[in-house]
Amino acid sequence: MAKKRKSKEVQRFKVAKIKAEQGDADARDMVYILFVKTFKAMKIKAKKGNAGAQYSLSRMYGIYGKDVENKEEAKWLRKAAKNGHAEAQYWLGSEYFGACVETGGEGVPNGYKKATKWFRKAAKQGHAHAQYMLAGMYRTGGEGVPEDEVEAAKWHRKAAEQGEADAQEELGEMYLDGEGVPQDGVEAYAWFLLAKNDGNKLIREDVFSDLGKRLTAEQRKKGKARAGELRRLIAERKVNPMLFVESP
Repeated sequence: MAKKRKSKEVQRFKVAKIKAEQGDADARDMVYILFVKTFKAMKIKAKKGNAGAQYSLSRMYGIYGKDVENKEEAKWLRKAAKNGHAEAQYWLGSEYFGACVETGGEGVPNGYKKATKWFRKAAKQGHAHAQYMLAGMYRTGGEGVPEDEVEAAKWHRKAAEQGEADAQEELGEMYLDGEGVPQDGVEAYAWFLLAKNDGNKLIREDVFSDLGKRLTAEQRKKGKARAGELRRLIAERKVNPMLFVESP
């Protein structure tokens, strides 16, 4: 029964939000009431140490956009990350990484190392974009971790196998050039195909096209078959997400 009530609350919020965006004053009031109600309930759970509630509370504080609320947003995000919430760990890592990029690495002491720490924690829990970010740091090196092509390929593969299109392209490039993996044009072609089909609009068409021309018709056929195998693997692993979690 509680689950049904919660579902109705969510539906009411969604309907009210749509109407509020269309200029309905009563709907705006309803959105505010539901927001406050959820906020209070979330804060109670967060103070009891619930990581999911801590993360949600952080995002809700972020809506305010004022200095004092932003401090609360950061506080609850950190608490959620420390309590093992993968999404919070990813965003905390992203904040450190973003601050370093903006300041050339000088604005936050050990910022890249801190970003790596939180990306790694989230990545080990199967967070695909954290895996992609960690892989990128290993691939370039000098940003919190030493350059390590093997580690880069490992984490790109984990993200790619979850359907992360950018990671699929990166892994394709690594197979093309033999970075951290054996050089394999057919495998590269398969990953490029997946990246293209999974929504990577920025895929390097020149590289993909050139590779297609260099491969024989038989090799392209094998690449397409391999892409099909990988797509089935990705679909299977989406059914069982625990396959992405690293053992301690």
